Formats: sequence, C-alpha cells, structure tokens
Amino acid sequence: MQKYLLSILLGLVNVCLGFIIAGAGHGWVTGFYFSIISLVAYPLSSYCLFNQYKYSRFFIFFLNIILTILTVLITKKEGSNYFNKMFEALPVMMSLYFILWFGWGLLGFIKFQKK
Repeated sequence: MQKYLLSILLGLVNVCLGFIIAGAGHGWVTGFYFSIISLVAYPLSSYCLFNQYKYSRFFIFFLNIILTILTVLITKKEGSNYFNKMFEALPVMMSLYFILWFGWGLLGFIKFQKK
C-alpha cells in the first residue's frame, strides 16, 4: 500500500494545481476538470506498473494520449486566451501541472516498454 501513497499524493497535487490555474473561473478551467482524472489515473498507473496484466500497459498509455488530445480540443473550444493568460501569469505552476499530468502517462509508457 505504501508504494501507492506517492501516486495518490501526486494525483492530489495535480488537482490542487488544476484548481489554482482555474483562477476561480477566470483562468484555464479545462485544466482543472482534467486534473480530477489524476486522482484515479495515478494510482491506476502505479498499480499497473507494479502488477502484471496483459492489457494494462496499452490501456494506460493510450488513455493518456486520448485524454491529452481531448484536453487540447476542449482548450481550443474554451478559448486559448485563458490558457495563454495563465501560462503568462503562472509559468512555474503551469509547467508543474503539465509535468504531473504527463507523469501518470509516463508510468504507462514505462509499462508499455516492459515485456
């Protein structure tokens, strides 16, 4: 269980960063909605990393790709001006958010590469 605590903590940190960059509705709100997925995605990714399941490596890897594409499409629909505004105002927070967002997908990629 202890090996999953870090993944739960990373998911919580990503949600907190998503809340900050949402800017009470005046920032990039799409980032907050998709950060909630991290609460499930990080523990699921680390579970798949430490356990052998036939299709888990494909599932996590492609789930991250699909969700990232959805994030980009919804951000375009929402308006990239909110995204740009938050990136100019909080570049470190936005960078950390993206590192954490792609982190659970990286766990899936590591699993994808393992035989």
